[in-house]
Amino acid sequence: MTNLFVEQSHVPTIQLRPYQNEAAERVELARLREIQRGLIVMATGLGKTVLFADLARREHERGGRTLVIAHRNELLEQAQQKIQSACPSLTVDIDQGTHHATRWSDVVVSSIASIGRADSTRLDWFDPSLVVYDECHHAAAAGATSATRRFGGYTPGGPMYLGFTATPYRMDNKPLHGSEEAIFEEVLFNYP
Repeated sequence: MTNLFVEQSHVPTIQLRPYQNEAAERVELARLREIQRGLIVMATGLGKTVLFADLARREHERGGRTLVIAHRNELLEQAQQKIQSACPSLTVDIDQGTHHATRWSDVVVSSIASIGRADSTRLDWFDPSLVVYDECHHAAAAGATSATRRFGGYTPGGPMYLGFTATPYRMDNKPLHGSEEAIFEEVLFNYP
């Protein structure tokens, strides 16, 4: 008798473009080299959200959980929708304002305003193995560095911490990568 139930929990519903696949491979190679904080630079419109949606799916397949950090409501909603479409079996919740993620969330999408304050207790229960910072050129701001510390971004053996941006520099000249004071250890992938 044929089993009519087919497990599709890990079948991706989106296909990555070749350059997105290359970026995902670079992330995996960085893990092997024990790079903890990497930067992904892709021009606007090239599918950064699709890429980190697929990375969240991969993280779930290895038994981990993902935290996505963004600054604006539309980025939070876009991330939630893309990740949910990449792997419909994942529980993807937004944690911001009056929205609270459930404790069984596989992926939590949160605003830096909700989790970046030093006294914030939001998501104290959440232990991500992958942290994605969307529009990470904001990552050198005080709230962002607080969230990076809070979720283990500077702790040896902590989660993989990936920044995504189209603009790998800041107007205030605080370094995002390439120096000891930088948030990210190196640029893992650059596709202008």
